[in-house]
Amino acid sequence: MTYTVMQPIEKCETTFLYQQVVDLITESIDRGALRPGDRLPSERELAQRFNMGHMTVRRGLSALVADGVVERRIGLG
Repeated sequence: MTYTVMQPIEKCETTFLYQQVVDLITESIDRGALRPGDRLPSERELAQRFNMGHMTVRRGLSALVADGVVERRIGLG
């Protein structure tokens, strides 16, 4: 199954939902849909696009920050 940043994520019983956020964003980076310096949509907007709670998206983004994949810049988007 191929995801894009704009598609909702289907719930899956084999992985945590936040891991699906991590996988989707990582795939978008690998495909070049997201490039270094690009801004991600807000957590709220990603939650709406992925059809999941904003805390799930926040946890996924936190995992990406911890892995050094994305930077969180408070107040800058």
